[in-house]
Amino acid sequence: LIVITKPPKDRSATFDRSYVISGYGKEGTVVAIYKLSGDVYVKTNYEWQIGASTYFAIPIELDSKKNILLCRAEDSSGQYQHAKLEITYLGSSLSDVVRNITVDATSIPY
Repeated sequence: LIVITKPPKDRSATFDRSYVISGYGKEGTVVAIYKLSGDVYVKTNYEWQIGASTYFAIPIELDSKKNILLCRAEDSSGQYQHAKLEITYLGSSLSDVVRNITVDATSIPY
C-alpha cells in the first residue's frame, strides 16, 4: 500500500525535534502514526490520506531520545500494512557543542 522513502531505512537519527515521515502509496490510503508507550502502540494525531499525487508527508514531533513508531496504512477495502520505525532525537545540545568547535590551524603539527 505504501513505500516509505524517509526515513530511508527503518532507523534514523536527527538533531531536530520535528521530523517528516514521507513516501508514496495507493490513492485513498490513510497513513497513521502510532507511538510505543510501554508495551502498547498508541495512536497519535499524525495522519494523512494519500491523494491523487500518491505522495504523503507526515510531520511529527519527537518526544524523547528514542522514538519507536508504527506507521499503519489502510485502504478503503480494509487492507492494511505496518512498518516499524525508530527515530532517535539526538538533542540540540550536542549540535550546539559541535557547531561551537573551533580549530586553530597554527597548532596542527605538520
